[in-house]
Amino acid sequence: MNGMKRTVMIMAILMIVMLTAVPAYAAKLGIKATQMYAFNPFPVISGQEGGPNKDGDMQNRVGLLLISSNKNFPDLKGLEFDTVTRFPVNEMFATDFQFSVGAVYGTATPRIGTVNYDETEFNVPLSFSFNGEIQALNQDGQTLTFLVGPVLNLNLGVATEESKSGTKTKVTQTAFGYQYGLQLGAQYGATVADFEFAPYLMLSQFFGGSDKIATTVSVTGQKDQNYSDTVNFDSFMMTTLGIKVAYKPANINFGLMYQKAPDKSHNVGYNTLAFQFGWMF
Repeated sequence: MNGMKRTVMIMAILMIVMLTAVPAYAAKLGIKATQMYAFNPFPVISGQEGGPNKDGDMQNRVGLLLISSNKNFPDLKGLEFDTVTRFPVNEMFATDFQFSVGAVYGTATPRIGTVNYDETEFNVPLSFSFNGEIQALNQDGQTLTFLVGPVLNLNLGVATEESKSGTKTKVTQTAFGYQYGLQLGAQYGATVADFEFAPYLMLSQFFGGSDKIATTVSVTGQKDQNYSDTVNFDSFMMTTLGIKVAYKPANINFGLMYQKAPDKSHNVGYNTLAFQFGWMF
């Protein structure tokens, strides 16, 4: 029972954390600001054997993260680390605190007007969340857990775009951003032999945030131009759907997640598919 409780809870958090983060750049060449999107780590699975089932117990996870995005963002790959501390109240209720950090890198070849660009992006996202859990079902190897709580996401990013034709132009942007909101999710868990399966759904309402951006534009034969700006993000709802699979004897897990954010006045919408592989300890 404790093993499945943990699977259920962390899958619910998986959605939590992945929902938000910040892109490396936010307002390039007149295009509206990019939304802080979440490639945050897949959390460890709550309820798994040896995991955080006692008051104040902790579990950590390290892993690889691959993210495939739509045309608004480059595909990303990198490493992640998660830690979750859980405080059970009784068999049905618990609270948890989670911290996640990652480092991801990606390249793309966007086209702006008639010019093609080489783009690189590097991000270090961090996420903090504190959640309440209600386990509505826990019997016969099955669980159903609901999760709700606030989340804060931070990101430090660096992005460059360099023209491949015409006048040689290079745009370099550094950004520090944050975003805050409230998340609500549900996760079903089932144990089959040595495997645990946990599909989940998460809805995250983000109320605000901003990105502080420093931009340098370099054009061949001209003096560099430097700009700084702060982009405020609109309130929006993020939807995340995914599944997590854990192999208990080896403490490894796999995850697949789809997330969608709307296109609004200062936010560029996106569809993201992410794959994760990790080891828990």
